[in-house]
Amino acid sequence: NFMEKVFKLAKAISFMLAGKATDRQKRDIEDWKQASEANSQLLERMTSPEYLDKDRENLARFDKEEAWQKICEKQGVVFELPERKEIRQIGRIWKYIAAVVVLALGVGTWWWLTGQEQEIQVAEIRQESPENKEPKGVRLRLQNGEVVDLEKHNGKVHVGEEGTVANRDGSLLAYTKVGEDEEEAVLTYNEIEVPQGAEFQLKLSDGTMIYLNSASKVRYPVPFPKGERRIELEGEAFLEVTHDSARPFIVGTKFMDVRVLGTKFNISAYGDDPTVMTTLVEGAVRVSSEENGVEAVLKPSEQLVFQKEEKTAKVREVDVKYYTAWRDGWFRFKDVPLEELMKVVMRWYDMDVVYEDPEVKEFQFGCNFNRMSSVETFIKVFEENGKIRIERKDKTLIIKKGR
Repeated sequence: NFMEKVFKLAKAISFMLAGKATDRQKRDIEDWKQASEANSQLLERMTSPEYLDKDRENLARFDKEEAWQKICEKQGVVFELPERKEIRQIGRIWKYIAAVVVLALGVGTWWWLTGQEQEIQVAEIRQESPENKEPKGVRLRLQNGEVVDLEKHNGKVHVGEEGTVANRDGSLLAYTKVGEDEEEAVLTYNEIEVPQGAEFQLKLSDGTMIYLNSASKVRYPVPFPKGERRIELEGEAFLEVTHDSARPFIVGTKFMDVRVLGTKFNISAYGDDPTVMTTLVEGAVRVSSEENGVEAVLKPSEQLVFQKEEKTAKVREVDVKYYTAWRDGWFRFKDVPLEELMKVVMRWYDMDVVYEDPEVKEFQFGCNFNRMSSVETFIKVFEENGKIRIERKDKTLIIKKGR
């Protein structure tokens, strides 16, 4: 049993850290460590004093004994924690070691103990994101209609009039300007299109950074003219806007504009989503739409959600990490319907989803999952909770109700 192996290894590492591991447990740990370099690095990291101190603080508010027992019950496996005599010998260390190890291994399913049967929390998957990821399928469209395949074109790209150039290095396209002053340059536009299953970074001529999520498109002037700095976005992007009090920065979407001077924020404006969401991390932004009667100034940790069909907007306070985690290579959700979560997954893995049992669409999920992991890993982890089964047929995921 996949989960049984995970729990046995977690228990063995817990006892090793407490200095109480048996010879068999030590052999099991060594065999697992030798199986791959990734296992070896993970063991070294999660047994370091710095790692344990950090996670001891994070996990202090949980009842680890109850969590361990309930996880075992949910998985249909039985592993006893140390007896009280052993606890006195090794102190309270087991109370957090077991939870830390299960989280660090990150290959099973983890429920936060909320008492809600349908709320399912998928464990964190720790996998290093590949550095200098190639921009698969990312295209740059120039003013003259020429299309540059950035996956195949590395280095300098001539992108505009009067010597305007950009440099592609891995998953980043950075603009620079040579020649005459920007404000006197001929105004031209470029457009970056990121397909499903990819992501890309763009550094504009003013220093503003744009992180583009999958299935997204941005159109922008090269270089920026006098007055405002305006770009047009379809899809999702995280922006770090360079401050310029004389030239406000405006992100236009189909339904509204977001106006800033210098800040960090996320915009999700996919055409097939029922909402447009603007989430502020730092600074201040003004979200407006004269046509739809929207006008609001956001403060950090606030989010404006615009309902397209009802043409209504609401500002709420949020934990921004759930809306910006994609920029750092993670899927991170809390209490999200499966249908909403899978829409994000579809864009990233470039897959279609079919629900054989429609009721599973409303199952509430939470997860912290490295999206650089394969779709096979995603399927395995999500099936471990037992609530759903996922069958893959080529580019389609068929989701069925579990046990």
